[in-house]
Amino acid sequence: MNPPISVLMPVYNAGPYLAEAVESVLAQTFDDFEFIAVDDGSTDRSLATLRRYATRDPRLRVLSRPNTGIVGALNDGLAVAGGEFIARMDADDVCEPGRFAAQLRYLQTHPDLVAIGCGATMVDPAGRALKAFKPQTDPDLIREGLIAATDIGIIHPTLLVRRAVLERVGGYQQEYKLVEDFDLFQRLLDEGDLGNLPEPLLRYRQHAASTNGTHHVLQRQLMDRCLTEHRLRRGLPPLERPLEHPPVNQKGDQEILWAYWAVEGGHRWTALRHALRACGQSNLAPKARQCLNYVLTTLCRP
Repeated sequence: MNPPISVLMPVYNAGPYLAEAVESVLAQTFDDFEFIAVDDGSTDRSLATLRRYATRDPRLRVLSRPNTGIVGALNDGLAVAGGEFIARMDADDVCEPGRFAAQLRYLQTHPDLVAIGCGATMVDPAGRALKAFKPQTDPDLIREGLIAATDIGIIHPTLLVRRAVLERVGGYQQEYKLVEDFDLFQRLLDEGDLGNLPEPLLRYRQHAASTNGTHHVLQRQLMDRCLTEHRLRRGLPPLERPLEHPPVNQKGDQEILWAYWAVEGGHRWTALRHALRACGQSNLAPKARQCLNYVLTTLCRP
């Protein structure tokens, strides 16, 4: 008999983060699940790490395949999943122990929902807490926000979705790689409502953005196209203005953002660390100095 949950985790060169991610899944308080890790042609020791854990815990099943990207990896994992529910997990994040139990309980008692996410604690590459992300929890507002592209819907690695619904909408679409989650949520809305638990049940690891911005421009272009397609399908006009393309990131910008986030989250020493790194990376650019001054001011407060 299949377990209620199939955990689906694509893996590509997950390096030093993978073991912690795997262990956080295997340590869930709700333990009746199958764990499908899809190695997407990693060139580091990710596959060896997965196989080592699989010998210790029969719930972990490892698929190894040539690299095609996350969409192909997710669909290959979905093809062998047997659970009534699919839980997403990324190879560099960390689940809080009660995540699956809380999300499964909520979906089982809310049949109008086809999928549920949750809040998250944003952490830096070293795992230091930055701030809590509190998602929208009202299904009507989530729907409105997705259709207008003013809300992300669900943080993708926090997703728990009904497998039958995910298969009915066609899984993940290769044409919308880089925005495969946004496209999926648009199609899930055709089947029912989406929700979020407010509790931060995932430690969501942030990484430095590309310095040339090319990846982000392409991502935004795909988002524009995806949103237009789904709005037209619903009989809605395209947005009057295309979604704004982000500017090219300058050196130190990511560290500045993390510093401000850490102040907001009450992690002032982490904020100082990132403000100092921003100054070093940007050669004391004015916005980095401004960030450092702000952080130092917060450190002087009671």
